[in-house]
Amino acid sequence: ISGMRDWQHVFRNIMIHETSDCHFEACLVYNQWRLHSTIDKDLESKIRKKASYWRQVLSRIFNVTLTLAMSNLAFRGHRGIIGEGNSGNFLSIVELLTKYNPSLEELVRKPKGSTTYLSPKIQNKIIYQVTEGIINDIKNALFYSVIIDTTQDLSKVDQLSQVFRYITIRFHENTSTAKSFNVVLMIVFQTKVLEAINVLSKMLQSETQELGKAAEMLENAYNLMKDLRNSFFNIRQSVVKVAQTWGFELKRAPEAKRHFDELSADQQLTEPESQFKVNVFYISIDIIIAQLDHWFQSLKEIVHDFHSVNPQFLVESSDEDLHVAEVTLASRYAADLSPNFTAQLLSLRSCWKSEIKKLSTVKELATMLIVKQNTFLSSFPDVYTACMLFVSLPVT
Repeated sequence: ISGMRDWQHVFRNIMIHETSDCHFEACLVYNQWRLHSTIDKDLESKIRKKASYWRQVLSRIFNVTLTLAMSNLAFRGHRGIIGEGNSGNFLSIVELLTKYNPSLEELVRKPKGSTTYLSPKIQNKIIYQVTEGIINDIKNALFYSVIIDTTQDLSKVDQLSQVFRYITIRFHENTSTAKSFNVVLMIVFQTKVLEAINVLSKMLQSETQELGKAAEMLENAYNLMKDLRNSFFNIRQSVVKVAQTWGFELKRAPEAKRHFDELSADQQLTEPESQFKVNVFYISIDIIIAQLDHWFQSLKEIVHDFHSVNPQFLVESSDEDLHVAEVTLASRYAADLSPNFTAQLLSLRSCWKSEIKKLSTVKELATMLIVKQNTFLSSFPDVYTACMLFVSLPVT
């Protein structure tokens, strides 16, 4: 190690050095380095093997815990020892898996007092960590929905369940997809549709909503969707502003050169924006319009049948028009309305025309007959019956 200066006896000194412990240890280190290994390779191999073993054990314990939690099953029984009766669902499943998994079999055979990770504390920690992870994902999500439902168990105790629905996007994996112009276009398009449909849906679900008002709102939503179908350019302008706000790049699609003998009809929808407009935008809008039209036409027919008891029509219509409307309604409900229906409508209009002018719905007319003019209710039984038939019809 310190060198040599006795060159006359160099061969003897070399032989002495080659038989020394220092040279032997140096050769051993060199040989291990040449094999790309370390001196403590065996120790490191044991550590890795042990880590792999515990990783497999914890993976199976984790899966059993999540399975029982998602199935809303009890974990523990009367006894917390594997192999004994009533040990609970968790230990019973672990005991079953030991027959097919060597890692769990070795875990169960460990002596008492050894680390097994089968205690209830570990189960609670796993559930807590999963819950915290879900809560963090919901908080970080841009949009999420909540569904709450209650039911009674066998002991008549209400059980409340909450369901959260959210979407997570891995931007580092789907950068090109997330920053697509069509994605922003779809979001803005759905927002426009939901702004109109959501208000309609909430109003139709109201307990005080009347059939005539529902038909009017459906007609407004139908006309709004028809206008939206012709507003793709305005939607695109809104998308451009949103995309610029979010920092998305707007790339112009390359245009293919056409030959002089090609016609415009030969052009295919190769541009993504045109494909979205034809294959998504128009198809979605047409389906919505068709559904609203079918729903609106059904309500429109019912409202038209009961046109004779509409306060505005009752005041402004002539005797002939009122008679025609009465015949239409009486023919549909012949078992409920008598031939005196027209005479009762004319008599009602002549008696309280000024008060009927202040009304706007059939429900208000029925309220006037039942509450304000209840003493004359027996004089207009068919009018009252027609109003009750209309009010009792469900909106949805």
